[in-house]
Amino acid sequence: MIRSKSLTQILKVTRKKSRVLDVEIGRLDDLEKQSKGLREITEMKAKGLKEITEIIEGLRRTQEDSKREDYYEGKYYPSYKYVERIEEDEIVTTEDFKPGMMHSCPDCGSETPVIRYYYQEYDSPEEDIWVTKALAICCDKIYELKKFVRN
Repeated sequence: MIRSKSLTQILKVTRKKSRVLDVEIGRLDDLEKQSKGLREITEMKAKGLKEITEIIEGLRRTQEDSKREDYYEGKYYPSYKYVERIEEDEIVTTEDFKPGMMHSCPDCGSETPVIRYYYQEYDSPEEDIWVTKALAICCDKIYELKKFVRN
């Protein structure tokens, strides 16, 4: 004998399945948000690591290029040097390409060398803009300690 379900029974089962689907859709939405957040964090970390690599390579390049007679510091690409001290209106670098001034990392407390970034960001017959920054690298982050912009 075949039993038939009443429309009320079918409706109850359908509503129950609908609530289960709503819960599952909510979970999927939460997972999608978490995935997006993780993607953004991963992209930020990758960008930070790329910038850190550029600074480290820049230190090496500046050390090599500064030996050339025709070297024009910061003119065509950023120059990086270790900082000896930061004054009110100037960032003084070491001459021997060895770390001088140290900075305590706010995240882990370890000491890390301070590096000077120097670059001509704008060049025209009317005006030049030179940017100087004191940077510290630690915990996959770059900390800007001081910045000067000069014409």
